[in-house]
Order: sequence, then structure tokens, then C-alpha cells
Amino acid sequence: MMNLSLIRKLGMIMVVALLLSVSQSAEGRYQEGLDAYKRKDFGTAFKELRPFAEQGDAVAQKNLGLMYTHGTDVPKDYKLAVKWFRKSAEQGNAGAQFNMGSIYGDGYGVPQDYELAVKWFRKSAEQGLANSQRNLGLMYEKGHGVPKDYELALKWFRKSAKHGNASAQKALKIILRK
Repeated sequence: MMNLSLIRKLGMIMVVALLLSVSQSAEGRYQEGLDAYKRKDFGTAFKELRPFAEQGDAVAQKNLGLMYTHGTDVPKDYKLAVKWFRKSAEQGNAGAQFNMGSIYGDGYGVPQDYELAVKWFRKSAEQGLANSQRNLGLMYEKGHGVPKDYELALKWFRKSAKHGNASAQKALKIILRK
């Protein structure tokens, strides 16, 4: 007859093996969702990523926000897009922060608010996202949500242009001609 200590050890080994199996299965489903999103199989992506988004995964949340923004295999719903982008952005996801800036700048699903757009663009721009750097430059150039400041506009356009952003490069040329 096996002693009690050996039975406990075998039980613990089985629990660990089960947890690893479940974890690997979840990782596989997560990767399947990301792969489906990349190949534009949004129905599968939504099905696989939604549980992860609900559990707090910032990338899954951002991708759900994009699906709701564009109505890809889900109804177009800016309020749900904002919900998922916000959850992701608050965790520091630069892409979701850019999307929040764009949403507030354009007023999709929220009242248009340039100050909030600047807030989100800045968070993303400081992480090096070229599109946010360009948009922040535009906000300073136009005085949307911040006082007009060509020096700060130039600063952000230059940062974006260094990343190869053609729109920022064009904006730089225009400002420097003034």
C-alpha cells in the first residue's frame, strides 16, 4: 500500500500537469485569436480574444475595440469600441492610447474633446508611436486642446518624421517654410 506522502506528491504532480495543460491550451487559443486577427478572420478573432479581453489582456482589448470601430464581424459600436480601448489604454497600450486620442479628436462615441485627445496622444507619443507624435504635433500646430505652439509642433513632427512618418515629414516642410 502506498504511503500518504507519496499519494499527496502524485496528486500535486497531477494538479500541476493539469494547470500547465490548461495554460498551454489558453496560450494556444490566444495565439489563434491574434493570428486570426492578422489574417482578417475577425469572427474567429473575436471568439478567441474576447475571453482574454474580459480577463484584462490589453492587446485583446485593443483588438476588440478595433473590431467594434470598424464593424468587422460585430456591429459597429463606438461606445463598445471606447470601452475596450479605454481598458487597454489605461494599461499603457500605446496603440489603444492612440485610438483614444483619435476618438476624442473626432468625437466618435464620445463628445469631441481636444484636451482629452491631447492627453491620450501624448501618452502614446511618449512611448514612441509615430502616428501619435504626428497627431500631437498637429494639435500644437492648430491649437486644439493646447495653446498654439510651433516649437512643440516641430518637436513632435521631428520625432514622428524620424520614425519615417511621411505625413509628419510633409508637415515639417510646410511649417519650416512659414
